[in-house]
Amino acid sequence: MKKICGGFTVIEILVSLSVLFVLSVVIVWGFVQMERNSNLDAVSQEIISCIRRAQNKSLSAEENVRYGVYFDNSAFPNSYTLFKGNSYAERDTDEDEVFLLPDDTELYDINLTGGDEIVFNRIIGNTDQPGSLSVRKVTDASGKTIFVNESGITYLTEQTAGGPSSEDYRHVHANYQRYITAEVESVIIEVNDSIEQSVPISTNMIGGNFDWEGTISGQEIGIHTHRMNDPDTQFCIHRDGRYSNLPLTVRLSGDGTGNIAEYSADLHTAGYTSIYVTEFEKQ
Repeated sequence: MKKICGGFTVIEILVSLSVLFVLSVVIVWGFVQMERNSNLDAVSQEIISCIRRAQNKSLSAEENVRYGVYFDNSAFPNSYTLFKGNSYAERDTDEDEVFLLPDDTELYDINLTGGDEIVFNRIIGNTDQPGSLSVRKVTDASGKTIFVNESGITYLTEQTAGGPSSEDYRHVHANYQRYITAEVESVIIEVNDSIEQSVPISTNMIGGNFDWEGTISGQEIGIHTHRMNDPDTQFCIHRDGRYSNLPLTVRLSGDGTGNIAEYSADLHTAGYTSIYVTEFEKQ
């Protein structure tokens, strides 16, 4: 075989170019898949955020009404609507917040007890329409599935055996009898006996009740009150079962007797030590 280009044969050059072409295709395909998955994750998280907003609005009992989310995959592009009312049919249309999915994304397998909608109950924040729905790229058979359980917890993957179960204490109510001075007191959250965060009550008041949610050392937690100093206080504490793998305690800065709530790392054990807690129940 004749040598060209300083010693390389034509076949060697063609083989090298073929290898470079295959590698380029693989790299480009990988980037496309990565971008596709990233975009799908973003859409899924936006839907979850909307569902949680509806739950939070119902929890805070805004204007004594319920809130929900309606999913529509009958028109293009698909959409979902945050609505105010006991159902989508009975909603206040002036309060609708409509969100359109990207043109290359669709909703499918909507399996909610409420059909195409989910509505959250006031004060408690649970739902009578649990189930799941999926989102995918229109060119793909696979996608992401969003689950909503009866407690109102929303997550992207089913909870597996050995993880958080229906017997854990993700959601508890604690009745508390001491008068709370909201102007100066804080809710103290401690994770793993070492990481502590102080949440001022005064800056987290909505409609006469405390309302806060956040992430501490990877642990997602939400704390609000159903009533406050009326005449007692009822605390409602939520933990996201997907992100709960460390022990956690909740107490008030003005209460030196103990904790309002204590969780084991696996959530299967929960209790309290404060003398002002008169009732502690899993929801």
